[in-house]
Amino acid sequence: MATKLLPIDIDMYMKKNMEEHSTIYYDIQGLILRRGQPFLFTITFNQDFHIDKYNLSVIFKSQTWSNFPNVKIPLNSSSNGWSAKRLFIEDQKNNRICFQINSSSDTPIGKYSLLLEICSITKNLINKQDVSIFHFDNDIYFLFNPWNKNDSCALLSSDQIAEYVLNEHGQIYLGSSDIPQSIPWYFGQFERIVLLTALALLKEIYLSIEYHIDISLILRILSSKICSDVGTHNGIFSSLLDSHSSLCQENQYASSPAILKQCLILNDQQIPCGSNWQHAAVFCSLCRSLGIPCRIVTVYNAICQTQEQENIDINWNTRQQPIVVVNSKLTRPWYLWNECWIRRDDLPVYYSGWQVIDSSSIDYNTKIRRIGPCSVAALKSGISGLKWDTIDIYSILNGNKTYWLVYPNGDRKLRNIEENMINTKIITKSLKKENEYEDITSNYKLNKTSNQTPFNHDVNIEMEIPDSLKFGDNLHLILKTNNLSNKHRTLTATLTLLKINPIEEIKSTSKNLNQTSYEDRYIPNNTNLDIYNISLQTPIQSFTEIYHLDNNDHKNIPMKVAENHQVWLGCFDSLLKLNIHVVVRETGQIYQREKYILNAENDLMQLFLENDVIEIGKQGKLQIQINNSFPYPLNNGYITIDGFGISKSILIK
Repeated sequence: MATKLLPIDIDMYMKKNMEEHSTIYYDIQGLILRRGQPFLFTITFNQDFHIDKYNLSVIFKSQTWSNFPNVKIPLNSSSNGWSAKRLFIEDQKNNRICFQINSSSDTPIGKYSLLLEICSITKNLINKQDVSIFHFDNDIYFLFNPWNKNDSCALLSSDQIAEYVLNEHGQIYLGSSDIPQSIPWYFGQFERIVLLTALALLKEIYLSIEYHIDISLILRILSSKICSDVGTHNGIFSSLLDSHSSLCQENQYASSPAILKQCLILNDQQIPCGSNWQHAAVFCSLCRSLGIPCRIVTVYNAICQTQEQENIDINWNTRQQPIVVVNSKLTRPWYLWNECWIRRDDLPVYYSGWQVIDSSSIDYNTKIRRIGPCSVAALKSGISGLKWDTIDIYSILNGNKTYWLVYPNGDRKLRNIEENMINTKIITKSLKKENEYEDITSNYKLNKTSNQTPFNHDVNIEMEIPDSLKFGDNLHLILKTNNLSNKHRTLTATLTLLKINPIEEIKSTSKNLNQTSYEDRYIPNNTNLDIYNISLQTPIQSFTEIYHLDNNDHKNIPMKVAENHQVWLGCFDSLLKLNIHVVVRETGQIYQREKYILNAENDLMQLFLENDVIEIGKQGKLQIQINNSFPYPLNNGYITIDGFGISKSILIK
């Protein structure tokens, strides 16, 4: 009786394949491949292989998508865009067969098992009664391939691939539109925890077979898993709407792997809701780990709580105090989302390219955290009816500011309109210049001519306000006025200083507002503004002063807004927001300005690395020098070292 043909060994050519597929940096056991690109492996059998006696087929079984059918490719044949052929290598023994496999360019990404089917051949016919299937204990991962022009996320240049797919380090821009400030971030997309987390999140979702190749749905799944839905525990971060704790301590993270490892340690519990920029950073890491080109975009002065409405109303009561409770739509100093470069097969070709993904925003129809992918080209052209969620993103970027005077009975009087005042700047890390940003506002918005409602202005008013404050400084400003008329003018100036923690999003108030009468919406004369502040923008100081200008009078009026202890922000991503409202009593002229004030950057810490290059397995010495320029002692601080597989916090006593 003839001995059956049995595989006894397999050589996956790990180093060769992964170098050719640009996946050599992944620190995960298994073969990491880019789809649509050939790779090799050699199987050794217990006897010589004779092509006229045996038929071989390679089978790939998905472990990520449970309902996806196996891919079976006969040797020297093709199936569903896949191919398998035998390569003849010089001096190779007859019991060793080298397979060259080429996956299709739309192979569903994920983890696969490799199997081999052996059928005997009798009289030139395959004997289906004599079939053996062998499973190899080798995990294979197929990822998106931005190098392949037929892939749905193919990029245009090697520079773009190097930055948006391969770069593990980046800059996240916060600060203000006047002074963007960057913080370094380690994406760590090649670390084991990142790729395995991305695939685990995809595995949780059931998709019909025809949708496994839809990259738009892949992105929607990932973005919906960054934050938990309200009342659930199905995301990396908990839902802010379920959280009431202070969030400043969560800013100690400096990398995505550290967050994901902490999430793994907490098991079924979640990391506190985190900040909008952390959501974008983690999402970027997950995308890059899968081979999807991704970058972080900062939108300054974005509207939140828009709910498909473009205008943002600024309401003041008759005492010139801002009625925050009415302002369900407010501008943020900054808001971050991601852009992913993909081909949109569901839209006309000119809507492919960069797509907006917002994993922090809540879809008010489904209550699911997930907005996008939304074509940037569609946003610029003003086309708002396309998939996905174009109208939501468009309303964040475009809108007019209208200023209203609200009377105690709820009546409102229009005082001013500022058109196209929203979103002064949109930036991302520069592709060409290290540690610099690129202004990409023109990618999103056409230049529009502002049609401001004309009013009778005869007093020039300007405010000189610092862009940032050092720790220990008081907040001063100068009100610059120039009466151009031949008559006396009376100025009523109201200043409100707020402390903003952008980690805390604006909670939905639409339900409460719908149940509230107009009488409840304004601030009575004997009521403290604080208790009506449902926007989480904490007021520090609010006061009103009256100034008199003689005819043709010019005055520079110094004003002390707050003491140093009132303006200490604590978290590095917090800001001060100064609302200034000046009314000329005689003419009704209004001057309105919002100004964000930052923590000034302090040269607090310097790093000294003994050697620029450290060999694997060798120790390296890092010296940290702390220079306390503050007028107070620093106690109970932390230094967090994060990156390259290291994540450690050191207490400073």
